[in-house]
Amino acid sequence: MPSVPAALPGPLLRRRGFLAVIAAAGGGLATAALAGCASGNRGPQAKTLALRLDVDMGNLDPAFATGRSDYEIMECVFEGLKSYRPGTSDTVDTLVEEFEVSPDGLEIKFSLRRGIPFHAGYGEATAEDVKYSFERIAGITQPNINSSYQGDWSALEEVRVTGPYSGVIRLKHLFAPLYHTTLPLERGYVISRRAVLDRGTGFGTAPVGTGPYELVAWEPRNQAVLRRFADYGGARYGYAEKVLWDEIRFRPVLDSSSAAIALTAGELDFGPFEPLDNKRFAGEPGYQTLEHPTFDYSMLGMNVNHANMADIRVRQAIRSAVDAEAILAAAFDGAYRRATAIIPPNMPVGYWGDAPVPKRDVDGARRLLADAGARDLQITLTSSTDQENPQDVCQIVQANLADAGLRCTIDIQDAGSFWTLGGEAQAQRQLFYCGFAGLPDPYWSMVWFTSEQVSQWNFQSYSDTVFDSLQQQALRSADNGARQADYIAMQQRWDAAANTVWLAWPQVLFAGRDSIVPSIRVDGRMLAWNFRERA
Repeated sequence: MPSVPAALPGPLLRRRGFLAVIAAAGGGLATAALAGCASGNRGPQAKTLALRLDVDMGNLDPAFATGRSDYEIMECVFEGLKSYRPGTSDTVDTLVEEFEVSPDGLEIKFSLRRGIPFHAGYGEATAEDVKYSFERIAGITQPNINSSYQGDWSALEEVRVTGPYSGVIRLKHLFAPLYHTTLPLERGYVISRRAVLDRGTGFGTAPVGTGPYELVAWEPRNQAVLRRFADYGGARYGYAEKVLWDEIRFRPVLDSSSAAIALTAGELDFGPFEPLDNKRFAGEPGYQTLEHPTFDYSMLGMNVNHANMADIRVRQAIRSAVDAEAILAAAFDGAYRRATAIIPPNMPVGYWGDAPVPKRDVDGARRLLADAGARDLQITLTSSTDQENPQDVCQIVQANLADAGLRCTIDIQDAGSFWTLGGEAQAQRQLFYCGFAGLPDPYWSMVWFTSEQVSQWNFQSYSDTVFDSLQQQALRSADNGARQADYIAMQQRWDAAANTVWLAWPQVLFAGRDSIVPSIRVDGRMLAWNFRERA
């Protein structure tokens, strides 16, 4: 899997006028929120950047890292053959000086830049390290580490080393996402084979890469400290300025209100915030806000294998009864664009511009339920504590359904229970609210909803052999026009099955000091190594 379906940011901040609260409280609340991490700990000459994480670091091994916080730290530590140019959707050469794709697309010849050192004295990056990095995730090396991300390299046959700095990536078949996600993002990072063998499972918290920063300290629930790598090989300096910061401190502050207080107290410089916080900082002297699109999506899904959801008229009634605009306004503070299908407009391929935008029709919902003989139907709406504002979303949906004559019970579960795959609990799920994270290729939006994902990530239990075949066809095509047609056809079939109410294409909302010039990756991740100071 390329990107484990991930929860959207935490609960929407409800507090009003928090700047006044901060002024009254002074810096004490912020200091309590970040005990031991104050900006005063910075050396007098050192340039230190303090960034908020909304989830703590977990694992920095590219084969096992699981989410936004890991990825933002990894961007400073590792490099790949290719990268996204900061602020764009263009890919550029990083560790390679030559990169040549064969006419049939099945072979990629590469030559590495020479003299690119790994951290911690592990020597320079070689073609053997490239081979190990990619084949390890693909499950080709022995023992098989069973990476969750084997799918990123499912088309890999082998990496053949042809010299100390050169090799050939050989594919079994075309794999369209290779150039959009696998190579320029986390699963394309080059790691030190020797460091992995030395450090074993500890590599995830003591990583070794070629990036401009190395991890020098990690205090769980407190901070991850990165220091400028003195011997950095400069692979990124062909398309970016030299790094500025002597240290970068990533600080997990899980509660958005605490993070807002810390920002005003000078203990954070920049980071993601929830909609209401973002609005409160907008226009405030000394602060800036930034909105960046993602490839994520949030939805109400219906499990078609459950008896209560099996009749398409019931599912159509639910879709007619739900007021998506009210959810966007009340639960997301109007900060997100309403989703009309799974693929957002900023995706390079696959956006369905003519997708229908259902209008709420309570009378139509009542007629559909009457036709289905479901007037007294009792259903359960399930969500997770790690979703964005689950209580408000579920209560709005509950009220919407009651207007149409449907009785709805809300069940908000802890994240561990909700995201447990398979089993009776998932089979008995009926209506649910959740969000998944996306990547800059539509394959990774669609793959979770194929037939083979039923009882896994396909919570809707949606199974359509034509949908599956279109997914495989688009995967192995190098023609963007053909892929566009395939993905629109898939979304049309999905829409006709009426198992989803699309809610939002979320943005990442950032706030920070106005003296910082942030740098954001195409998918909304912070590129901390490329942050600057405003002149």
